[in-house]
Amino acid sequence: FAIDPRKLPRIDYLNIARSTPDGDFAAAGAAASYGLHLFDLATGEVVATFPHYREYLSDLCFSPDGQTVAIGFHNGVIRCHRLNRSDEKAIEISPQMVTFAAHEGSVRCTRFVDEETLASCGDDGAVKLFRPYETSARQALDPDPSPLARISFAPGEQRFAATHAQLRRVSIYESRTAREVVGRDYPAPVQAQWSPTGRQIAVCSFNDPLIRVVDEQLQDLNLVDNQRPVHWIAFSPDGKILASIDEQEITLRSSTTFEVVQSLQSGETGTNLAFSHDGGKVAFGTRAQTVGIWNLRPSAAREVIELPSDAIANCLVFSPDDELLASGHTDGIIRLWHVDDATLLAEFVGHRSGVNRIFFTPDGRGLLSMAVDATSRIWSVPLG
Repeated sequence: FAIDPRKLPRIDYLNIARSTPDGDFAAAGAAASYGLHLFDLATGEVVATFPHYREYLSDLCFSPDGQTVAIGFHNGVIRCHRLNRSDEKAIEISPQMVTFAAHEGSVRCTRFVDEETLASCGDDGAVKLFRPYETSARQALDPDPSPLARISFAPGEQRFAATHAQLRRVSIYESRTAREVVGRDYPAPVQAQWSPTGRQIAVCSFNDPLIRVVDEQLQDLNLVDNQRPVHWIAFSPDGKILASIDEQEITLRSSTTFEVVQSLQSGETGTNLAFSHDGGKVAFGTRAQTVGIWNLRPSAAREVIELPSDAIANCLVFSPDDELLASGHTDGIIRLWHVDDATLLAEFVGHRSGVNRIFFTPDGRGLLSMAVDATSRIWSVPLG
C-alpha cells in the first residue's frame, strides 16, 4: 500500500518515517507542516496522532521495546512519548511526555542505545546520552521549553525559579520532577533570585527600574523603584541585604524595609554581582572590562579593589574560604584572583566563546565552568 499524504490533516508531504521494532506500526510526518501520525502498516490507516508541535521535526526513533518514541526538532529540543498498546493491533499515545533542551541548533539524529538510554547528536557537534524517564531536573525540562536566562534554587533545592527570555515569563519548578508549579508573565525578565530565607524572590527585567519582590507563589510583596534600569541583583548569604547594580552604582537595601543601607558609585554599567560567603564583600563586573571588590567592613583599609581584565566579566564567584575570586569573561577565559592583594593567580584558557557560569567545588580545589560554546570544563585551582 502507499500512504497518501494528501488525505492527512496538516501534512503536505512526508519526510520523516520510522517503524516500530516489531514492524506493526510506523510514525511518519513532515517538518514543514508540523504533523506527525502513527500508521498501521498492515492497512495504511492512521491510528493515532501526536500532539501539535510548533517546532519543525528533524528526526525520530523508537525504543527497542517499542514503548517509547523520541522526536527531535530543529530548535534543539527532544520530546519523548510513551506508547500504550492494549493488544497487538491497538496503540495509543500516552499524554505523559518528557522534554529535553538537548542541543544548541537542530537535533540531527536520535537513537536508543537500550530501553532506558537515548543518544542524540546535533548541530552543536555534541553527542549526548539521556535517560528519558528518570525524573531529574537537569534532564527533564518543562513541556514547552524556551531558552532559560537564569535559574535560582530555593533553600533545600526542592524548587527553583527560572526566567524564560523568549516567553517573558518567570516560573517555579519542582526540582525532582521539573514540573512547573506556578508561572507569571513579566516584561523581559532577566533574573529571578531566591532569597536564602526562602520567603522572597527578587525579579529584575531588562530596561526596567523596578525590582519586583514576590513570594514563592509569585505574588507581589513589594515593588522597589531603583530609578534606573537594574542589570543584576543578589541577596546576601543571610538574606538580610538585597544588592542591585545599574548603569551608575551598586545599591544595598534592607530585604525587609527595602530602604537603602549603602551605595557605591561603580562608574560604569554593571554586568553582575556576587557576595562573599561571609557577606563582608561584594564583587561586581562592569562593561568597562573591570572587576571590583567592595569591602563592606567599616574598618576596611581599602574600600574597593579594581581588577583590570581584557574582557567583560559575565559571572563571578568567591571560593569557599573567600580568599579567591573567579571571574568568567566574554573572551572565554576564566581569571582567578587573590582577594586581599588583587593579584592575578591564574588564567584558564580552553572555551571557544564567552563563559556564562562558574562554580567552585566544596573543597575549593576545583572550578567548574560552562560557556556559550555548549561545553563544560573542570579546572584544578593552584594552591598558594
